[in-house]
Amino acid sequence: MRPPRAAFRPSAACSGIGAAPGRYQPGISPVDGPGTGVDSRTMGIAVLGPIQVDGQVNGLSPRDRVVLSALVVKAGEPISTESLADALWKEQPPASWAKVVHGCVVRLRKRLGAAAIESGSSGYRLTLSDEELDHRLFERLLERGREALAGDDPERSSYLLQEALDLWRGRVLIDLEEWEPGRLEAERLEGLRMDAEELRVEAEARGPIRLSRFLDSRSPPGHVRGRAPHQSAHGAGRVSPRGPGHSRAGRISGPWRTRRCR
Repeated sequence: MRPPRAAFRPSAACSGIGAAPGRYQPGISPVDGPGTGVDSRTMGIAVLGPIQVDGQVNGLSPRDRVVLSALVVKAGEPISTESLADALWKEQPPASWAKVVHGCVVRLRKRLGAAAIESGSSGYRLTLSDEELDHRLFERLLERGREALAGDDPERSSYLLQEALDLWRGRVLIDLEEWEPGRLEAERLEGLRMDAEELRVEAEARGPIRLSRFLDSRSPPGHVRGRAPHQSAHGAGRVSPRGPGHSRAGRISGPWRTRRCR
């Protein structure tokens, strides 16, 4: 049997956002799991950017990257050798195309493990779990974030959506730009990324703690929210009739006070 690969795990340490405030803390839902401090960008197969295997960008030939990307697009489903050839050469494969495709699969099995790619009458099938594929984990985090927002938990939603977005490193499935199924999948994932961005903005706006901090950061120094800028903390409700810069005695105060001429 193929030894289990370490799964992707988004973590506050790798995402750089720290712990979520308020009610939500990481580690309380199935999507978080037990905290291990593992960097999610160094495990599994990542296609949300230049394709990576266990965090390594280099190490695969251009043809191997195309075949692996095509297998990822159809992860869990068989893909024919003809479809893999189409992804590699479109409508003009060489006479040795079947041998070349088989050679790509052999090299990928050495890299991923023999059981990672199954052979059958319908072609080849990638058998990795969703936890080993960053785009599948992204979709799951997005759905959990959407559910949390619908359940009136914007802090938890914001945390999950940020974790989902942190999995992105660049353009998705860039090795399949000439293959229609790959282009369609890339467009679908890009649309989901935009959904995640919009939902995160909505969650941030609905989070009372972060909104309060934002409003406080916009206030001028020494200003207490809810009072006019020239009201003091002790004189709330009593505004000088001459406006800012005047004391109750009517004399101009502050650094802009002019000297009386003699």
